[in-house]
Amino acid sequence: MAKVSGILLHPTSLPGGDLSQAFKWLDFLHDSKQHVWQVLPLCPTGYGGCPYNGLSAFAGNPKLISPDNLAGYQSKKEDFEEFCSKQAAWLDDFALFSAIDKQQGHVIWTKWPKGLAERDKAALADFRSGFAREIEAAKFSQFVFHGQWDDLHNHAKRKGIRIIGDAPLYVGHHSADVWARRELFCLDKNGNPTLKAGFPPDQSWGNPIYRWDEMRRTGYGWWIERFRHMLGMVDQIRIDHFCGLATYWEIPANANASQGRWADGPRSDLFNALKKGLGHVPFVAEDLGALTPEVCHLRDQFGIPGMRVMHFGFDGNPDNFYLPHKYPENCVAYTGTHDNDTTRGWYDKTPSDRRDAVRRYLRCSDHDVTWAMIAALQYSAANTAIVPMQDVLDLGSHARMNVPGRADGNWGWRMDCVPPKPNGRLVDLAYKTGRA
Repeated sequence: MAKVSGILLHPTSLPGGDLSQAFKWLDFLHDSKQHVWQVLPLCPTGYGGCPYNGLSAFAGNPKLISPDNLAGYQSKKEDFEEFCSKQAAWLDDFALFSAIDKQQGHVIWTKWPKGLAERDKAALADFRSGFAREIEAAKFSQFVFHGQWDDLHNHAKRKGIRIIGDAPLYVGHHSADVWARRELFCLDKNGNPTLKAGFPPDQSWGNPIYRWDEMRRTGYGWWIERFRHMLGMVDQIRIDHFCGLATYWEIPANANASQGRWADGPRSDLFNALKKGLGHVPFVAEDLGALTPEVCHLRDQFGIPGMRVMHFGFDGNPDNFYLPHKYPENCVAYTGTHDNDTTRGWYDKTPSDRRDAVRRYLRCSDHDVTWAMIAALQYSAANTAIVPMQDVLDLGSHARMNVPGRADGNWGWRMDCVPPKPNGRLVDLAYKTGRA
C-alpha cells in the first residue's frame, strides 16, 4: 500500500459551515499533495451540535447543504422519486421522525403523545395525512444533501483523494434509528434505556446498548445496511470506540458509570457477517483507550489498521508505542484528533520538563514544534498520516474542536477561508517522505 498523507477537517469547519467551498477545499488538498480527507460523522446533530450523538445513522446533516446550488434540485422530480425509492429502508422512518420531532418542539420521542411515541399505525397514519408536506420536505432535504455530497465525492475521486468517514459505535437515544427499530436496543416498555453505554470509571454517555442477541438473530442486517450506505458516501470507515465491539461497558439505567460491568461484544461474528454481506470493507479502528488483547486480536484478525496519536507518546517512556519511531505500517497516525487540543495548545500546556523532552525528541525549538511534529508523523512508517487542519495552520487552543466531557462550546471552530494556494510545507514533506 502506498504511503499517503491527509487532513482532518469536518465540513462544518469550512467557511460558511456548509459545502459551499468544499470543492475549493478538495482542490487545495490535491494541490498540496494530500490524498486523504477525513471527516467526522455527517449525520444531523442534536443538542450542542455533537455529531457523535446524531439523529440518524443514515441521514445527512441538512445544515451542510450549500445554498449556492440548491435551486437546480427543484426541477429534478424523477431523480427525487428514484432517490426515495432506493433509500426507502431508512428514509421514510427518518422523514416521519423529523416531521414529528419538529412538530413536538424537539422533545425526546419518549415524551411524544401516546401512539406517536409507540409507533401506533393509526396514530402515524393520522399524522402522515396532516403533515405530508413536512414529511416530503424532510425527504427532499436528504435528496439535496446526498446529491451535493455525491458530486463532491466524485470530485474527490477525480482528484485522487480518499474520504475517510466516521461511524460512531452507538447511536443517540433521541434518534430515528432507536424510535423506528427499538427491538434492536435495550429499552423498557416506554422506550427508555434499561442499559446505557459508557466507560469506567466515570463516563456515562446515555446511548442505549444494542441487543446483540437480536442483531445476531437478524444476521446483523441493520449493520450491513448502515455500512453499505456509508460506503456509497465515503471510501473508508473509521469505527469510533472500536473497543466496544470486543468488550463494552454497560451501565444500568439508574446507576452511575462506576456501577456498570463489562460485557462481551459481537467480535468476529459481526465482521464475518459484514464480509459475507458486503465483501471487504476498508475500516479504520479507533482503538484508543482500553487496548486489551481481545481488541488487538479482533483488529488484527481482520487486518484493520488501528490509530496512533503522537500527543500520547510523550510520557517519558522511550518505548511508548505512540511515538512515531514505533508506528507499524498498517496504522493511521495523527498528531492529534478532534478530541485532542491543537498541537500548539497541547504543547503550551505541557509542563516545562516534558516540553524539553518533546523538543529533544523532535530536535526543534518552541516556535517550530507543530511542524516538527507533523514532519515526524510524515517520516514514520505509518501508511496513512493525518493532520488536523488546525495544526497545519499552527493554531492554539481557541481552535480546538472538542473537549470531551464538556456539555457545550464544542464543534464550532471554522476556518476563515480555504487557503488560496497550496501549502508549500505539505508539498515539500509529501515529496520527501514518499507520500506525494
